[in-house]
Amino acid sequence: MTYVEILCEGILTRIILEEKIKGQNIPLYKERKTKTMVEKYPNLTITEHWQKIEKNIKKISDGLAEKILAHVFDYTVQLNISNQCVQETLKLVAGIRKLKPWALRFIDSSAKSIEGLMLGSLSSIGMYDECVDTVVYSEKMRNRGELIFRGQYCSLEFKPPLPPKKGAYKFDAIMPELQPFFDNKSFMAEGAKYAQAFYFISIRIGVCVPSGCTEDDINQVAELVGEQLGVDGEVATCEVKKETEFTSLNILSFCAFGTIAALVLIGSTIDIYSYYTKTVFNHIAIRVLLAFSFVTNFKKFSNTKSSSVNLRCLNGIRFLSMTWVLFGHSYLLLNFKLMLGLEPLKIYAKDFMFQAIINATYSVDSFFVMGGLLVCYLTVQFVKIQGKPFNIVMYILHRIWRILPVLTFVTFLIFLSNLSGDGPVFYETTKIFQDACYKNWWPNFLFIGNFFDYTEMCLPHTWYIAADFQLYLMALAVLIPLLRWPKIGITIAVLAIVSSMLYTGLTTVLKGFPPIMLMSQPDPEQAAQFWARHYFKPFVHIGPYFIGMLAGYLLAVKPDLKIPMRILIAGWITAFIGNFSVLYGVHEWNKGADPTFWESLFYAGLGRTVWGFGVAWVIVCCVTGHGGIVNYILSMEPLIPLSRLTFSAYLLHPLVQLYYISNYRSPMYPAHMIVVWLCLGHLCITYMASLILSMLVEAPFMSLEKIIFRGGDGKTQNTAFVNNRSNLNGSLKVEKNGNIAVIIHTDSSKSIETVNTTTSEM
Repeated sequence: MTYVEILCEGILTRIILEEKIKGQNIPLYKERKTKTMVEKYPNLTITEHWQKIEKNIKKISDGLAEKILAHVFDYTVQLNISNQCVQETLKLVAGIRKLKPWALRFIDSSAKSIEGLMLGSLSSIGMYDECVDTVVYSEKMRNRGELIFRGQYCSLEFKPPLPPKKGAYKFDAIMPELQPFFDNKSFMAEGAKYAQAFYFISIRIGVCVPSGCTEDDINQVAELVGEQLGVDGEVATCEVKKETEFTSLNILSFCAFGTIAALVLIGSTIDIYSYYTKTVFNHIAIRVLLAFSFVTNFKKFSNTKSSSVNLRCLNGIRFLSMTWVLFGHSYLLLNFKLMLGLEPLKIYAKDFMFQAIINATYSVDSFFVMGGLLVCYLTVQFVKIQGKPFNIVMYILHRIWRILPVLTFVTFLIFLSNLSGDGPVFYETTKIFQDACYKNWWPNFLFIGNFFDYTEMCLPHTWYIAADFQLYLMALAVLIPLLRWPKIGITIAVLAIVSSMLYTGLTTVLKGFPPIMLMSQPDPEQAAQFWARHYFKPFVHIGPYFIGMLAGYLLAVKPDLKIPMRILIAGWITAFIGNFSVLYGVHEWNKGADPTFWESLFYAGLGRTVWGFGVAWVIVCCVTGHGGIVNYILSMEPLIPLSRLTFSAYLLHPLVQLYYISNYRSPMYPAHMIVVWLCLGHLCITYMASLILSMLVEAPFMSLEKIIFRGGDGKTQNTAFVNNRSNLNGSLKVEKNGNIAVIIHTDSSKSIETVNTTTSEM
C-alpha cells in the first residue's frame, strides 16, 4: 500500500470508530478524576486539614533552620562576620523554627533557583519589595514594639573563571579553552555556549538578609559560596528601605519646574482674562508672561495649518524617524542581566527583518538630512528670495536659544531620577546616569559632549545635539559662498561629502571598528569605543547633512522643479535599492560572517551618504509634487502636531526607558511581542511627557525669542503681536491706550491662525 492509501484508511477507520462511540454514548476521551484532600480524608475537618499543613511545614522549616544554623556556625569560624550580623541571623533562624511570619518572609523573598539556565537565563532576583518591607520588632515585655532589624535586599553576582579578553568577541564564538566540553558532549557545553557573555554580565541572585549585616559581611559569604562552586562571587548591592532624602540638586530641580509652572499659570490667567475682556496687554513684561500661556501655546501646537505646505512631508519623516529611534533604543536599553534567556537574542540577530531595528542608527541620519535641508532652504529663502541680510550672530544665537532651555530642564529631570522609584536594579541603573551628569553636565551646554568618553557623557543620547550644532556651524562654510557664488558653495559641499566618506571608511578599518555595530558582536567595550570614538563625531555625518543642504538649495531656487519620468523612475529605484541595501546588507554579518576589509571600507564609507541621498530624494520628490502616495502619507495633518514634539521626545525618551528598566521587579523574556508592547507604551508616555515639556519650556521660549530678538521695546503698538496672541475669531482693530490695546471683535467665519516657522530638526 502507498502512503496515501494508508493515510486514507486511517482517516476512514477513525470516522467509523467515532460514530460507534457516539451511538453507545461512550466518551471519546476519558476524563481523569482526581480526589481532593477532603474526599480522601472525609473524617477530618477543614481546621484539621490546615493544622496538618502547618505540621508538615514546621518539619520542613526545622530542617531548613538546622541547615542555616550549621552554615552560620561554619561561616562564623571561617569568616570575619560582624557580631551584629551573627546575632540577627541567629534571631532569624529562631524565627524560622517558630514559623514567625516575618522570618518566613526572609526566606520567601530570597531567590530559589534560576529558571531557564540552560537557555541563558542568568538571574533569579527574588522579591525586592517583600524583603525591604519586612520589619522585625521586639516581643519582650520591657521593650515590646522596638525595632530590632529589618529586611535588607542584597544582589550576589557569580561569574565563572575566564581567560584574558583578546579583543571583541562574537555571540556564537566558542572559547578554545572550553572546546573540550563540546568535544566530549559534556553538559557543561550548555553553559560554555554563553561564556563570552560573562565578560560583561554575571549570574545574579537576590537574597534577603538582616539589616545588621554589612555589605562586607555579605561579600565574604558570597566569596566563600563562589569558592565552593569554583566561581568568583561578590555582592553587587545591598539596600535597606529608607526615608526619601532630597539632595540640593533635587531641590534646585523642583524650584526650576515650580517657577516655570507658576509662569505658565500666570500667563494662562492673563491670556484668559484678555480673551473675556477683549483686551491685549502690550507692555513688554506682560508680553513675556503671555509667552508662557498654555492656552495660546496649545493652540499653536494643535494647529494643523503648516507654515509651508510644500515641506509638510517633513512632519511624517520626523515622526517616523523618532519612532524608529525609540524602537531601536527600547531593544538596546534592555537590561540583559534580567533576561529570561539569551538564546532568543542570538536568534533575533539572524532574523532578516530585525536588521531594521539593529540598524536604527540610520534614523538619526534622516534627522541630519532634514537639518541640513532646512538650514539651507530657509536661509536661501530669507536672503536670496526675500533680499534680507544674513546675520551670522543671529544665526548662531537662534540655535542656542532653541536648544538650551529644553536641554536644561531635561538635565534637571535626570537629577530627579533618584526619586523616580526603587527596585533590585534601580540604584545601580540610575546612579550611572546621575553620576555622569554630576561630573560632566557642562559639556552638553558647550555642545562638545560628543567628544567625551561614552561612559562619562551626561545623557549619552545628547551626542546628536552636539554633533548637529557642530554641523550647523560647519554649514556656514557652504552657506556663505552659496549665497554669493553658488558654484563655489556647491563644490565645497561636494568635497565635504567625499571627504566624510573617506574619513568614515578609513577610520573604520584602521581603528578596527566593525562597519556598523553588529548584534552578532555584542561586546560592550567595543560598542563604547565605536560610539564615542567614531559614531558620535560630526565628521561621520557630514555626508547626510550636506546632502540635505544641497537638496534644500535646489528646492529654494527651483520650487517648481519638473523631473522627467525616466529620471523619476530611476531615482526612486536607486533610492529604494540603496536604502534597502544599507539596512539589510548587514544580514550575513549578523548571522556570523566576518566582513572583509573591503566590505567594511565601502559599507562604512558609503552607508550613511547613500542613506542620506535616499531620504533627500524622497523629500525632493514630495516637495516638487512627484511624491504621490508617499507624500500623502507623510503629509497627513495628524502628523503635524506630533512632529512639533520631536525635539522634546528625542530628549525625553531615554529617560522614560531609564525609569522603566530601573524599576524592573522580575526577569523578562525578550519576545518580540513583549518588547513591541513596551515600545508602544514608551512611545505614548514619551509623547505625553513631551507635550508637557513643550508647553512648559519649548513653546514659551520660542515665543520669548520673538519678543527679545524681534519684538522691540514694547512701547510701540505691534499689530502682528496682537494677531499672534489672540484666540478670538474675526478681524481685529487696535486702539492705542497707553500700554493697553483694546481688541474690537467683529463677526467672521475665519479664525486667526498662528503659524510656527521655527526650524526644528528634532
